[in-house]
Amino acid sequence: MMRATFVLPAIVALSLVGCATAPNAERTNANQLFASAGPYRDNDLADNKIIEPDENKGYRLGFVEFDEQGWLLYPSQRQLLQVQHLVAREARLVGAPGQRPNGIILVAFVHGWQHNAARDDANVESFRNLLAEMARVERGLPVPRKIVGVYLGWPGLSLNAGVLTNLTFYSRKNTGDRVGYYGGVTDVLGRLEKLHNEINDANPQNRSYYVVAGHSFGAQVVYNSLANVVTQRLVEARISADIKLHRTKDTDVSGNNVFTVRQVASPNDKPVKPFGDLIVLVNPAFEAARYHNLKTLSEQFPYPDAQRPVLAIFGSETDKATKLAFPAGRFFSTMFQRYRDGEPGREQAWSNVHTIPWTDRYVTHQLGKTSDTLEFSRSQPTSQNQKSLVRAPNVDSNSPARLREVMVNWDAETRAGALELADCFLVPKHTAVASWTPFYVVKVKPSLVDGHSDIWRAEFRNFLAQFITISLRHTD
Repeated sequence: MMRATFVLPAIVALSLVGCATAPNAERTNANQLFASAGPYRDNDLADNKIIEPDENKGYRLGFVEFDEQGWLLYPSQRQLLQVQHLVAREARLVGAPGQRPNGIILVAFVHGWQHNAARDDANVESFRNLLAEMARVERGLPVPRKIVGVYLGWPGLSLNAGVLTNLTFYSRKNTGDRVGYYGGVTDVLGRLEKLHNEINDANPQNRSYYVVAGHSFGAQVVYNSLANVVTQRLVEARISADIKLHRTKDTDVSGNNVFTVRQVASPNDKPVKPFGDLIVLVNPAFEAARYHNLKTLSEQFPYPDAQRPVLAIFGSETDKATKLAFPAGRFFSTMFQRYRDGEPGREQAWSNVHTIPWTDRYVTHQLGKTSDTLEFSRSQPTSQNQKSLVRAPNVDSNSPARLREVMVNWDAETRAGALELADCFLVPKHTAVASWTPFYVVKVKPSLVDGHSDIWRAEFRNFLAQFITISLRHTD
């Protein structure tokens, strides 16, 4: 049995050649079987500075790295402190006395499997491109912000062995768990959030925004590090101390009225932002069971008109790594776990071996190009409300005018319908206003993301940059 436990996942992993980006042979010594443990970023390395030079591309980029055990690679925090200084400097919290603070958009990204923080790593280059795209979008808005990126590196690449590198899928998942759970990433992301809040306190008229993103096992790292924080803050913001009894139509065996206990939500006039402004996870490689409690909590109360998405999870319809390899490995590692009877038990068993986007009852939206055939309806909720998040025929869906139109038209009803943006349709599974929550789980057509690692193509990158923009802003 032990031999079968190893062999079957190995066969599945080997069958996934082409499902994941092959490691770049130039990022480490081609004769080195095991990838370097780092550091990849140090000011003593000529072309691999902790803070990349300003090349007038509209963004700045810094790096923080973690080791195999989830510890900061530099106990002295030399990377982290330099990144904090970069953010403060770009926001003009430090610098010439009397200088007016800047509004910025701060984006922290955690890479996934088979990647690291090397200068020529494909994820590093793609993150640069996303930041450049966000800077381009900003330049078209009335109050543009400077883009500041923070790339969180960890040993997502451990082996340079061609096809055999796919066998590291499960070992890297375990490493990702350590990196996410052991507190180092929570520390870094929390420091950045505190700095972000201080920037807004100093400059409330031109507020800054903070986005955290992760891909694959990087999404697992982000979720592990922030799930408890998000849950606690959501409870604090939306759960009232009031518990009320409600009489039902039923009676007990003695003929007495039956009462049920219901939670009373806190006043909902203020949007919730459980961490930063937005968390984005793409092709997450962790079991959906981890999301169940947060999902259930998020559905217990309504949200105000101004509420924007706070968590957006995107999963490709052709991601075979999470559709096939992931459940194969989880089957063996969970085979002796017990579940409840009935429907709850069936949901537990499925969600414990499948990822969030592959758990249908967790899916809220579908995303595709405007030319794609989508299974969900593109219609808006029917009412007297004439506003819509579907563009007018004479408006370019990629234009700054389109972004402003979405910001102005966003309310409790329009957000429950289809959103047309960047030549794409984001279509809800249900168009009922009451079913909307700011926690999105989106299945993505292969025309935008084809497979596990194809997350950086221009069409999806463009949509993501604009989706982030409308999720952060109201009308400025």
